[in-house]
Amino acid sequence: MKSAKSCFNKALFFKNIKRFWPVWVLYNIAWLIGMPLVLLSQLSSSYPEIVNGYVLSNALYMGVITNAIFGFVSALTLFSYLYTSRSVGAFHTLPIRREGLFLTCFLSGLCWLFVSNLFIFALSAVVELIYGALAIKYLLQWLAMVCLEGLFFYGFAVFCAFLTGHGFAHLVIYGILNFVVIIIELIIRFWTSLFCYGLSDSGSTTFDILSPIIMLFKNTNVTGRYVGILQTEPAYTGWYALILYAVAGLVYAIIALLLYRRRHSESASEFIAVPALRPVFLYFFAFIGSLVIGMIFYLAIFASSIYNPPDNSAWSILVCMTAGGFLGYFITSMLLNKSFRVFKKTGAGFIAYALVLSALVTAMEFDVFKVERYIPKLDSIFDVTISGFSSPMTFNDPEVISELMQAHKAIVENKEANEAFARENRDAYYDSFHVSILYDRRDFKQISRRYDLYDVPGVDREVLELLEDTINTPAAVADRMSRFLEWDPALLTTVEINYVGRNSNSDMDYITEYLTGEKAREFLRDFIHADLREGKLCRVPILYDPGSENAYYDCFIVFNFANEISFTIVPNVSSERTMSYLKEIGIEPRVSEHQYKLGYYTEYYLAS
Repeated sequence: MKSAKSCFNKALFFKNIKRFWPVWVLYNIAWLIGMPLVLLSQLSSSYPEIVNGYVLSNALYMGVITNAIFGFVSALTLFSYLYTSRSVGAFHTLPIRREGLFLTCFLSGLCWLFVSNLFIFALSAVVELIYGALAIKYLLQWLAMVCLEGLFFYGFAVFCAFLTGHGFAHLVIYGILNFVVIIIELIIRFWTSLFCYGLSDSGSTTFDILSPIIMLFKNTNVTGRYVGILQTEPAYTGWYALILYAVAGLVYAIIALLLYRRRHSESASEFIAVPALRPVFLYFFAFIGSLVIGMIFYLAIFASSIYNPPDNSAWSILVCMTAGGFLGYFITSMLLNKSFRVFKKTGAGFIAYALVLSALVTAMEFDVFKVERYIPKLDSIFDVTISGFSSPMTFNDPEVISELMQAHKAIVENKEANEAFARENRDAYYDSFHVSILYDRRDFKQISRRYDLYDVPGVDREVLELLEDTINTPAAVADRMSRFLEWDPALLTTVEINYVGRNSNSDMDYITEYLTGEKAREFLRDFIHADLREGKLCRVPILYDPGSENAYYDCFIVFNFANEISFTIVPNVSSERTMSYLKEIGIEPRVSEHQYKLGYYTEYYLAS
């Protein structure tokens, strides 16, 4: 009679449960502290209404961290037999198909995960019931969230287990793959910001979804407004992401099973257990070495002082990235081959990698991919924020955005003159500005650029003048001050006019005059608003010229509204109506003697 090979082994299932009980106990202890005990404390406090929000937040933040850790630990312990020749040989002699071994071990971890979550759910429900605050809807959402999170991280950890041949490699692969995409994107942004004109390392990241922990923490949250007690019902915003990740966890588990069916028992103790993937991981870690180790080399050698920065030339970056890639490539090669004698065997591969890296850096340096020259289409942009020489200014008007894009294009076209001056004048900081441009696209993505410009004739002065003119047109001023213009003068309570003058002791000091009632409303409606709509008030200087209409007075005017909103404005030399009114009531402020070149003083008071 032939002996049958089963696809599930009950004895092995219960042996796994009994053998690895410390893992499940620690998991339950963590949740006992994080859920029932904390609920007990909060329900006995003065504001039990915040408990429901805590339950969902707990499922998100503690749930992700706990499941990420215990998902890996569970996979590591249940599939640890794959990592030594003796144990893998013993398991493979059992009358169980490989599919049966996989399913039994996989369900062992999944069963305890779900049973533990149900246990914590039941205890939490009992605690809320005792205090008469049972909200089963939120507890069920907590249960669903932690189970979906656990399914993903456990499935992903099992997949990583079948990529490797020993526990340390399993930890390395699991840890790296959870964060590698977002780390690569951020470091690539750092590198490209060094030698690609205008590229910035700020702005929203694009590939968050491929780094699950970052994605869930950054792009999902629990909504709900708190004013002493909860005023609106809390809700979790990331259900689609959680369901997607849970499905991905099942897909990873299926891929792990397919890998197991073709896995050689001799791959135990191998750094990468799948032969076809070894070249992939070799060049992958070479690239990681170029990014991470190369960045360390660059910062240590070429960027030791922020006051004496390097010229960010492509050759210095290429040298550092090649050195980092060399270490990443050959260290990985030694791990894969279990030998230090790998230079002759794999040296040609590194030469090919170095040539490809050189070609890529050179292409970026000469803007082959047109990244530096890229300016988004007008109809794809929601708003534009300009900052650097002042506090941020946001524009929504399409016509204003179009003009700002033309100024942006002029800055890009002036690249050669800017970089030539920067190379020859490494210490020209007094005449330097930085201008940041942030486009918010309608698809909720961002495009960020940052430029170091110089107020020097023949270099950047002309494009700076163009930018200054663009942000101070009547349409641009009305656009960025639209919030102030929308407030009804009828809601105005008082106006505080603060200016430099002689006090009672004949000393120069700030003096405050007050306007109330109809005088205040008339001043706002007929003078301030009129100057704003004509673009003569709230102008922002970039380049200070002693006779410029953008110069401002030693005077700031505070408008206080009935709804406890206030705005502060500093009048410019160009604000004729405003200044004529001030002269009528006996106030003649002087033009400020401290016209800060960057305009921080003016823009500071423009903030509400």
